Amino acid sequence: MFPKKMRCIMDGDCEKVWITDSWNNGDYDLNFIVKLEYLDEFMGDEAPAKYGVSVSAVSAEAAGPENVKAAIESTFGKDSAEGDELAYALLSYGVYASLFSATGNNSRQLLKTAKSKLVELSFLFGFAMDRPVNRIGATGWDAIAGNMARPMLQA
Repeated sequence: MFPKKMRCIMDGDCEKVWITDSWNNGDYDLNFIVKLEYLDEFMGDEAPAKYGVSVSAVSAEAAGPENVKAAIESTFGKDSAEGDELAYALLSYGVYASLFSATGNNSRQLLKTAKSKLVELSFLFGFAMDRPVNRIGATGWDAIAGNMARPMLQA
């Protein structure tokens, strides 16, 4: 069943991060992460808007042991992590699939939109993961596995 509840795992000066319970897409368990960034806090007058919101998917199982170990060491400087801490480490390290992002000046409206995207993902997850995420043709499936160069290696 698709997770409906989110819990806050980070409430910092420049961002707030929520995570869903684990969800299995048929291949592996994953978590969805909603991140609200206060763009004006770290970009100042150059910020395109006051807030930015993103919806991402992370999976330790898809990322594999090498990426998991590197993410934990890079983010926390220790050998192991699990649960929400592990999911946050993968997000911070860059081993995630970006599924939605938007900017605006109304944080409540942005979060409402992000939550509606989560509902859409409950039945369109595969389609969202199939789209290219970079110019060389890597997809969300490559991104969640930390294998962004896969299309170049297959040529």
